[in-house]
Amino acid sequence: MDDALRRIEAKLRDADLRLRKPLDEGRIGAFERRHGVRLPEGYRRFIAELGDGGPIPPYGLLPLGRRPKGPLTPEFLRDRQSLPFLASPFPFTRGWITEDGEESDEGEPDQVAHGNLLLGDGGCGIEWRLIVTGPDRGSVWEFCDVGLGPSEPRRDFLGWYEDRLDRHPTRR
Repeated sequence: MDDALRRIEAKLRDADLRLRKPLDEGRIGAFERRHGVRLPEGYRRFIAELGDGGPIPPYGLLPLGRRPKGPLTPEFLRDRQSLPFLASPFPFTRGWITEDGEESDEGEPDQVAHGNLLLGDGGCGIEWRLIVTGPDRGSVWEFCDVGLGPSEPRRDFLGWYEDRLDRHPTRR
């Protein structure tokens, strides 16, 4: 984990990208206590050591627990990205295409808002979310109006963010 954080820090510096100020342990702990969760360690260390939001993925990384301005949430999730669901287990481990009314054997439609934290807008109606509870805890998933699924390949926050940095135009 230390190596991943140092690589990310170097890539941010090389691309002249700046994150917001890191959060202190008190603010992170208060967020966790208020919502009844322990953030995945890679994400927790990122916001404590490097910064709480900033550039990437393509429209920025949101600060802890914040929503973007505007209606980014797809219709099937609208009004369900409420932090009271953060401590409820995210039941999914496999992708789920929802557009044709397909059912999942892992969970119900109202459970897609459980146990995940919005990271940012991936463009074209895509949202990136960090799973904070449930069997896929620590993974980053992609949500859109036709379904949801883990990042490809499946990654934790640090691996996902580093990949986003590697794809940034100033890094090519």
